[in-house]
Amino acid sequence: MINTIIVKLMLLMLLLMMMIIIMKMMMMMIILMMLLLMLMLLLLLLLMMMMMKKKKKKMMMMMMMMMMMMMMMMMMMMMMMMMMMMMMMMMMMMMMMTTTTTTTTMMMMMMMMMTTTTTMTTTKMTMMMMMMMMMMMMIMMMMMMMMMMMMMMMMIMMMMMMMMMMMMMMMMMMMMMMMMIMMMMMMMMMMIMMVVVVMMVMMVAMMVMMVMIVMMVMMVMVMVTVTMTMMMMMILLLLNLLLN
Repeated sequence: MINTIIVKLMLLMLLLMMMIIIMKMMMMMIILMMLLLMLMLLLLLLLMMMMMKKKKKKMMMMMMMMMMMMMMMMMMMMMMMMMMMMMMMMMMMMMMMTTTTTTTTMMMMMMMMMTTTTTMTTTKMTMMMMMMMMMMMMIMMMMMMMMMMMMMMMMIMMMMMMMMMMMMMMMMMMMMMMMMIMMMMMMMMMMIMMVVVVMMVMMVAMMVMMVMIVMMVMMVMVMVTVTMTMMMMMILLLLNLLLN
């Protein structure tokens, strides 16, 4: 009976891990797709600008600026959503892990209560007690690990927010500069084009940075999930061996 329970638990854990990893991969794919789309749009706009006549170029410039702002906003929203989703997933994982461990311990205790007869040797009893202690320790460790992870996530989120704010400020400054140039209009079109190129480079750099940060967080999360599952497996196997 205990064997079947243990096997079922193991399967459940594996399934959970797979699900989490797949979800993360999907999220990454979505983000990358969005980035590619945005870059394509920007390139298209640039091409159109090249083809435009000088009179229409001013209008086009304004449009491009607006578009960039919109894209930045979109990116920020997406990143925030991603982070929220990841936090939620972490919470879920935490709940799942703790509940599974506690339930297994409880079940084992019950089994032991049933099996404790007068014929049972003291050595076996001590072994079981030790096992219980180990289980509790493991649970505590897991909780600690999860807490650490949460802290890290919070830190990363804060960093992202700061980055966003800075980028937004820079964008605003650029916009102001552009307006000034438009007002003066003594400046050549080349100057404006240069500003646009600089902005584009900045945007691409920011996108890459964001993707890197998200990748890092995801890698850490995957590693944690794997370690947790491995730990669970080990505990269950040990129990299986002892109880047989």
